[in-house]
Amino acid sequence: MIKYILIFAPGISTFLFVHFEMPKKVKKWFFKIPIWISSGVISFLIGAIMGGVLGPMTGFATDLVLLPGFAYAKWAYYRSLRKEATKQATTSAQPAYAA
Repeated sequence: MIKYILIFAPGISTFLFVHFEMPKKVKKWFFKIPIWISSGVISFLIGAIMGGVLGPMTGFATDLVLLPGFAYAKWAYYRSLRKEATKQATTSAQPAYAA
């Protein structure tokens, strides 16, 4: 049971960092790269760093977590940008009547 936690922990922690802790300016740059490339590179690096038998399994499990995780994080990021733009447009609009 503990090996499954060890296998999925790097992917989950990377996803949580990107989704919650990464600044918006960095996310803007990060999401210009296609998510399948960024998740593949990160999972390859994690798999190469892990040694022994857990290395390839960790890389594969990380990719299984990161690809849908990054897709959700990208969707949530662009959704927050749309909400901010809508909020800014409604607050800066001039009233329709003349005073």
